[in-house]
Amino acid sequence: MVRKGLFGLILIMTVLTGCAFLTGQGLERTLFSAGYYRAILDEIDGEDLQDYFLAVEPPELNGRQLRIEATIFRTLVRITGEEWLREQAFYAVEEYLLFVTGEQEELVIKVDLLEHQSVFLEALKKELGGLCPDLLDEYGPLLLEEIITRFDLPTELTWIELDSKTDLDSGFKEDLDRINQARTSLRLLPWISLAVMLVTGFLWLKPGGTFIALGLGIFLSGVLYYFIWPAGWAAIVVPSVESMAAGQDFLELIWARESHIIYSITKSIINRLSLYFAAFGVAVLVFGLFVEGCSRLSRGPLSSRKRSS
Repeated sequence: MVRKGLFGLILIMTVLTGCAFLTGQGLERTLFSAGYYRAILDEIDGEDLQDYFLAVEPPELNGRQLRIEATIFRTLVRITGEEWLREQAFYAVEEYLLFVTGEQEELVIKVDLLEHQSVFLEALKKELGGLCPDLLDEYGPLLLEEIITRFDLPTELTWIELDSKTDLDSGFKEDLDRINQARTSLRLLPWISLAVMLVTGFLWLKPGGTFIALGLGIFLSGVLYYFIWPAGWAAIVVPSVESMAAGQDFLELIWARESHIIYSITKSIINRLSLYFAAFGVAVLVFGLFVEGCSRLSRGPLSSRKRSS
């Protein structure tokens, strides 16, 4: 009776531990994964990418009458190809992840203008050609050279610059701290729980029974998580994201336009993770049945010899 109760307890604890483990892995493979953001960026329309860049105008241009620099940035965003915009966005994401995970203390993201200066000058030439074609025909390259010299066009612009996390919006920082705390807990607690269940199981259920309980629990948690995580997304993730994005025009814009893409990619990752976990549970269950079968076979001859003696 005690063995059956302990078996049931380990089974329930394994299901709960498995769901916690999958939640932690889900965070690692989405919110804290550069590949996740790369997949999202690959799905975003090029015109939307332009809007997002323009929505986060470099801080050195905000609140000042730097029309030339602002024009350079906006023109660069509008005339460069989608691939360059995606690469710049992905570079920003990688730097941001290093910043929020504490791997680097400050966040500085620069936009290289020198690399695309020729493209920009060609666009500027077209603009000037529409405004004063006679002047451009007469002076041509000399006029463009004079513009570059006169206005001292920069070779790079600082897009985002934060010295520390204290520079983040207070509400956004609090939400981020809670996510990091949850991430830390979900990386440690499942392994502690597993260790306790292994020790307890080996003492009372022996290896075969322990692996059967663990395998069945892992399988059930994988199947259960496959069906219940969308409810958690609607009840927890969506309100959390909306809370973090509140007052952040840039984040609100992305969420309003791309939430369906974000959900679709998240669904693919979480469902695949759940199915892999369930399959692993089946493997552990089969191993447990094998160990238990071997154990019973080994006990059989011993009990027969005892009866014959």
